[in-house]
Amino acid sequence: HARHADRYLQPARASFSHRYFSGQRREDPEAAARAALADPDDAGDPFMLQRTYAARSDAEIAELFGRDFAAALADLPTGEWQGPIRSAYGWHLVRIEERLPARAPALEEVAQRVRADLIQERRTAANEAFFESLRGRYRVVES
Repeated sequence: HARHADRYLQPARASFSHRYFSGQRREDPEAAARAALADPDDAGDPFMLQRTYAARSDAEIAELFGRDFAAALADLPTGEWQGPIRSAYGWHLVRIEERLPARAPALEEVAQRVRADLIQERRTAANEAFFESLRGRYRVVES
């Protein structure tokens, strides 16, 4: 666990709410989103996914909304509506509710992964030792 702490590092996470503005429902969704910044709580269009997300990593956010959207969220302050921000779906207003920093989990939290990694590491070492012993039994001759 300590030797390979980077394997088990849990990434920073963000909890956020968003309001979606559709290009299919609006002539100018970016302008509509900008206008809704004054009162975003009941604004926006129906969205096929959730309106709130809890403790999502940048990678998870990028998978859901696109890399540019995830990158934009990383720079937003907490507790206030921001935007408009473009995603793979359209335009959004976003409020970051909470940020959780990256952290190294305690061994108890990742014990099963550590155990599986150790077994695999030992299996790989044993296979390499076995193949090395086989190589020692033979002499390679070029013809």
